[in-house]
Amino acid sequence: MNNSYSPDQSAQIRAAIEAGRRALSIGERSPRVFAAAYLRAGGLQQPGGELDPETRRRVEGRIMAIINQRGGRSREPAPIQAMIEREVARIYDEFDRFQTSTHPDLTGYRLRIGRDVADPAACHRFARIDLFGMGPGVIPPNEIVVLPPCCDGAVWEPVYQA
Repeated sequence: MNNSYSPDQSAQIRAAIEAGRRALSIGERSPRVFAAAYLRAGGLQQPGGELDPETRRRVEGRIMAIINQRGGRSREPAPIQAMIEREVARIYDEFDRFQTSTHPDLTGYRLRIGRDVADPAACHRFARIDLFGMGPGVIPPNEIVVLPPCCDGAVWEPVYQA
């Protein structure tokens, strides 16, 4: 199995994140609201492949159960379990970013690579890129960057004006 998103998959994830952000801006502000809109918009993507409809429904249900704190104890095969954990982390990270996005001193987000990152060497390459002239690994507050699975475990930490 491929461990990267295709350009179309990355675009689909970005569009789903935008849908989740819109849902938060007009409704209740909770990870559940973001997750429901994100999944409904097709945010769940298997890196480099397609999910069959039955697996998609099961995985989306497991993700929502975890977000709603209702179970989530059963385990899936390793690649599917990794996908579930990645999407739950993405949902909480995007929700946290939405919560801090209105802080008046927020200038962006920096990619933080902790000890739990799936492939630190590969992920550090992303953290060294200065795409926006804000410094290595820093993105504007409303920018959406879809990290590859090698960065599972990395988070976007807020950067504030000094």
